[in-house]
Amino acid sequence: MIYAILISLSYIALLWLNETRQESPDSKRYFAMGSGIKQINPFNLRWLLPFICRNNITAWNVFNIGSLILIPVVMYMLLIVKGYSETQSLIGCALVCGLSGVMLVNYIAKYLTDSFGMLMVLCSAIAFQLNNPIAGIIFSCIGSMANEKVFIYSALTSWNSLALIGGIPVLIRYLLVKPAKTDYLGDTEYLKHPLKLAHQFHKNRYFTVMLVWGVCILALNDMTLQLALTLFVAYLSCIGATDLTRLFQWAFPVVVIATVNVFPIEYTLPLLAIHWFNGERRFCL
Repeated sequence: MIYAILISLSYIALLWLNETRQESPDSKRYFAMGSGIKQINPFNLRWLLPFICRNNITAWNVFNIGSLILIPVVMYMLLIVKGYSETQSLIGCALVCGLSGVMLVNYIAKYLTDSFGMLMVLCSAIAFQLNNPIAGIIFSCIGSMANEKVFIYSALTSWNSLALIGGIPVLIRYLLVKPAKTDYLGDTEYLKHPLKLAHQFHKNRYFTVMLVWGVCILALNDMTLQLALTLFVAYLSCIGATDLTRLFQWAFPVVVIATVNVFPIEYTLPLLAIHWFNGERRFCL
């Protein structure tokens, strides 16, 4: 595991040296939630981190950066418990680092809930793999209170429908807590015409949404029902949203596992170099 930690820390150091952290529009919404300002859905459903962190920047950084450090390491652990070799598991760890929708965007944009949610997806999958469904459900529930997508990707990654129980807190929040009627940032155009605006943002980028996976495009050589369904759900989530990479790369655990299955180990170093410095990776921003 020490090598997985070193790989993760190395990539975070690369980001720290080359990228400047900033507030995105979503960052401002989540930070405002920490002050008790209501938000529209789906932000209203993502209440856990704003409730815990409030306006404490240090707390937000602990959750955000801490989760980013742990995601590649826990991906390594998931591969280990699934029976993959040490080398394959370390490759999986390194592949996650190069996925911009997982690492880059969640490093640059402050105060997001995605990295913690992705971490909970992996923890839930490990628990189910170890035949501990109670822990798997708990991780799914906790993650879903931070980001409502977690229970869906927990079920897809673990391939266990019990993870869908994590959607119960989301449903309760949706039914009991009324969202704001207007967007905090005044983005009325998106509320009125989400599909139209999404199309404008996505126009001429449909080929790039495959290249941004880097070496993980090899996963298509190990197509399974699980991978196909996960990718379908991931890309479907982009309809009506202006974001792309940071949405569809929630599928990363299943994609990375499929990539590891066909990864040519003899070409590890050049392929990982291409993957980490993929020219399309900034498409996530």
